Amino acid sequence: MTGDLPRIVVTGASGLVGRHFIESAKDDYLIYALGRRAQHEVGVREHPNIRWIQVDIGNKEALLELAEKVKEQGRVEQVLHLAGYYDFEYGDNPEYQRTNIGGTANVLEMSRLLGIERFIFASSLAACSFPQPGEVLDETSPPDADFAYAHSKRIGEEMLATYSGHFSGTVLRLAAVVSDWCEYAPLYFFLNTWLAGRWDSRVLGGRGNTAITYIHVRDLVKLILAILMRSRSLPDYCVYVASPDGTISHNQLYELANRFFYGHVPRALFMPKFLAYPGILVRQILGAITNRPPFERIWMLRYMDRQLVVDSRRTREALDWEPAERDHVLRRVLFMVENMTSHPAEWSQRNLAAMNRVAQRANLLIYEELNAVKDRLMRKLAARLLAPERSQRLVYLKSLPPQEQRQYLKVILSLLLASVRSVNRSMLLGYLDEIVPSLYAGGARPEELVEVLDVLDGLVRDTAADLPRLRDHQQELHSFITLTLQLARDQVEVAHEEFLRRPAPAARPKPVVVEKKSATPMGARVVDELAAYFQLAPSHELSIEDLKQLLAYMESKQNR
Repeated sequence: MTGDLPRIVVTGASGLVGRHFIESAKDDYLIYALGRRAQHEVGVREHPNIRWIQVDIGNKEALLELAEKVKEQGRVEQVLHLAGYYDFEYGDNPEYQRTNIGGTANVLEMSRLLGIERFIFASSLAACSFPQPGEVLDETSPPDADFAYAHSKRIGEEMLATYSGHFSGTVLRLAAVVSDWCEYAPLYFFLNTWLAGRWDSRVLGGRGNTAITYIHVRDLVKLILAILMRSRSLPDYCVYVASPDGTISHNQLYELANRFFYGHVPRALFMPKFLAYPGILVRQILGAITNRPPFERIWMLRYMDRQLVVDSRRTREALDWEPAERDHVLRRVLFMVENMTSHPAEWSQRNLAAMNRVAQRANLLIYEELNAVKDRLMRKLAARLLAPERSQRLVYLKSLPPQEQRQYLKVILSLLLASVRSVNRSMLLGYLDEIVPSLYAGGARPEELVEVLDVLDGLVRDTAADLPRLRDHQQELHSFITLTLQLARDQVEVAHEEFLRRPAPAARPKPVVVEKKSATPMGARVVDELAAYFQLAPSHELSIEDLKQLLAYMESKQNR
């Protein structure tokens, strides 16, 4: 049963590692999955043990509020902190401070409030400097690499150590994580280039000896599960390396990919550093002109022909873990090439999605800003709709008791904000599809409902114009607010046409509640999604009647 399962919070749930971990652990853990993207957007299937919560870890207030809600449902034993930001610009992107440092501090404080036993922090082998020739990286290597992303991971490790008085901590330094679809930007670029049959397909930087380590996401998930299973027997603070031993060079990958693709290996053309520098510079200039920047960066020349060699013996022995031979990158490259050639559209889609790392998702920003002024929006919405000049047009709304007026408007506004947060317009549209026939049966006219939506659209846009953080997001506001409400208007009119084509049902006294014992499938899904939006445990046993109780519950929580 769900109530008997150990509970874990997973940040970065919408990323490659998060998705695969959830899929593997969902039957054995009750998972609070924190991600910037919606569950349906990243392809994580619904499951009774998954509580999907859209949140930005850079928002401390939201995380601390979440901690209180999660505590009410039972104790959380573990936190797996996978969320983080990186890009390939090498510069000091502000997101390293906001998400990797500030966000990690927020998650650590949330974990303290939850009273967890162990915090697992996903660091990176990139936090460590490349070893000198003949040396290796292992669990004792210092995180001393000198660039912005590495700094943010080192600070994360240091912050975790300062919480040792509250819970145990595990640092897990990851190799480059890949799947059978690749989903690691440099390797994706290399394979696409080497197998494209272009003039540059045979070019390798330096002598082709640049080398790092790779770990398949399946092996990484097994390693994380091994830490969770042995948590109480592990040291209070420990560092592990998520990587096979050794390293893999560009030469090895080039030869293997070409042999599988062509049946032979075209002779490589080695590009020395003194020629590579002007070549990359010219490509960057052309990329800026054509608005198609190349993947190569000048900073990459620092690592030409250097090798990151790993010894993960201590990790394997401590956790009784061994990377599967079948999941070694030199075995999985064959699957990557097969997927690239057999499913080119999905290959590009998956890898471009992995490369398109958005610092702060506009839908969450819009939601956070509007939700913060939700009470003001409610007051203004009611004032505009109930103004004397609208009394002749909004007859139905004016005829409702004040409490029902407020409830009706609150549901519409809440579902609009929920649709923005989840990037799922069906939450609002499904509710309208469910409830509009009963409103028509009670005497409402489509013109009234459309006017309510029009006023709501104008009010939200006017309010957003006064919020400094939303002034540069007019296009996103148009998409998430105006277009959503336009679809809602169309839904209202279509529902009215269908209503007129069938015998009218008896009028119902409650405008927000469909009086039936259980919800229709659409209604059940809307209530379910709204429950998830409010960060409550979803249940497919809910009826439409529960919607009223749910809103009343949230209101009482906010008033405490």
